[in-house]
Amino acid sequence: MRILVIGGTGTVGRAVVAKLLARGVSPYVLARSVDKITALPHGAIGILGDLLDPPSVSVAMDACDAVFMVNALSPSETQEGITAVSCAARLGVGRFVYLSAFNLERSKMIPHFGSKGAIETALRLAIQHHQMRFVVLRPNHFFQNDLLSKNALLRQGAYAEPLGEAGVSRIDVRDIADAAANALLAQGSSDFDGGTHELSGPQALRACDVAACWAKALGKPVHENSDLEAWQQRMGRFLPSWQLFNLRCMYESYHRGEAIASPQSLQQQQILLGHAPRRYTDFVDETATQWLAR
Repeated sequence: MRILVIGGTGTVGRAVVAKLLARGVSPYVLARSVDKITALPHGAIGILGDLLDPPSVSVAMDACDAVFMVNALSPSETQEGITAVSCAARLGVGRFVYLSAFNLERSKMIPHFGSKGAIETALRLAIQHHQMRFVVLRPNHFFQNDLLSKNALLRQGAYAEPLGEAGVSRIDVRDIADAAANALLAQGSSDFDGGTHELSGPQALRACDVAACWAKALGKPVHENSDLEAWQQRMGRFLPSWQLFNLRCMYESYHRGEAIASPQSLQQQQILLGHAPRRYTDFVDETATQWLAR
C-alpha cells in the first residue's frame, strides 16, 4: 500500500510516520528540502515538493492509495490544503485523511480554523464528484505543545501558555497518530469512512491544573499566567502579527470554554483508537523524567 504523508516532518506528521513504520508500511513523505528528507527515519521515503507547487504535489501523489495531510498554520494554509485535495481527487487517490481542528463549527472566527473549514468543504466536494473517501480528524490542543515551554519550566518555573481556567481537553499526539494510522489503513471501525471525528484527552485541564502537574513532576513550584494581554505583549517580540492574532483568537476560545470534549465524543474516540486516550499526567511524568535525567 502506497501512502503519502504531507507534513511528515512536523510534530504530528512524525508521529504518524512512526506509527506507519511500526505497522510495516514504508510511507512516502512530502518535504520542502533535502535536509528534511535526510532527517527522515529509516524506512520512510522522502519526496521533494511543496504544496504551493501543484506539479510537485501531483508527482508525489501519483499511484498513491491514501494521503495523510497536516499543513502548518500559515497565511497560505487554505490554498495549500485545497491544492492537495484537488490533486488527490484528480489523480484518483482512494482515501484522504485530513487533520483539522477541534470544535470547528464554533470557532470559524479563528483564522486558521476557518482555513481548515474551507479545506473540509473541498473534501466533501471531492467525495461527491470523484468518489474519493475521506476522514477528517479534529484534534484538540496537543500535550506535546508543552515541549516548547521546556526552558521556561526548568529555568524559571513558569508555564507561560495562557490556557485559561475554563478547561481544555488536551490530547497526546501519539493518540492522534494512532487514529490517523487506523484511518489510512482502514482498520478498526467502519465509521472511519467519510467521517469527521473529534479527538481529545479524558480530562479538561485548566492552566492551574497544568502548572500543578509540572510542579509535582519537576519537584518545584511552577506558576502560570493566563493574562492574554501580557502573553500578547511578550510574544509580540517573536511572532509575526498574523500568527499572533491567530493564536490570540484561539486562546480566547479556550477561555470561553470552547475546547471541552463531550462524553459522547470521548466514547466514540475510544472505539476509533482501539484503546483509552493517554492521560496528561502520564505524559508530564514521562517528559519530566527525561528532562531531569539529562
